[in-house]
Amino acid sequence: MTQPLLVLLAVVGLTWLTSGLALVLWGTRTAGTLAALAGLGAVAAAAAGATDRSAAPALLVLSGALLAPLALACFPRPRWQHPLDFLALTVLAGCGVVATLSWRSVDAVSSLGLVSAVTLFAHIWWRIEQSGDRERRSLQWMALFAAAALVVSGLLGFASEDVLTPGCPW
Repeated sequence: MTQPLLVLLAVVGLTWLTSGLALVLWGTRTAGTLAALAGLGAVAAAAAGATDRSAAPALLVLSGALLAPLALACFPRPRWQHPLDFLALTVLAGCGVVATLSWRSVDAVSSLGLVSAVTLFAHIWWRIEQSGDRERRSLQWMALFAAAALVVSGLLGFASEDVLTPGCPW
């Protein structure tokens, strides 16, 4: 990974870590813990990418494909009693685990990432529609900031040098 990409990854990781810790302090334990772990994984991936390239991709996939989507799906509180909640959490966890185990395959990680993204988007939309006013407001703010962070991270990632190296995403 290039130096600007490692810095971006560390900044995003620290943001997730501090946000997760703040959520834990405010009582949103499940989503906060998952977010903090996702941030810790991203920071560890940046550190590994700066020193040893072998562990960085696996840590990045673990953080981005498993922990971060589950953190977003469990915000502000986890719900799994309804069949759609249970299905969404199962799909997200399954895709994350399989992507983490097959981190060397760019095609597998990309395909599972697409399934996770569509599932997460649909699940959050459904929860916004089904929730009461207070939870709906929390979900709308979370969706707004997650979308903004995704756009900014994507733009900065594409603007950095050598991100799209053919055959080697890491």
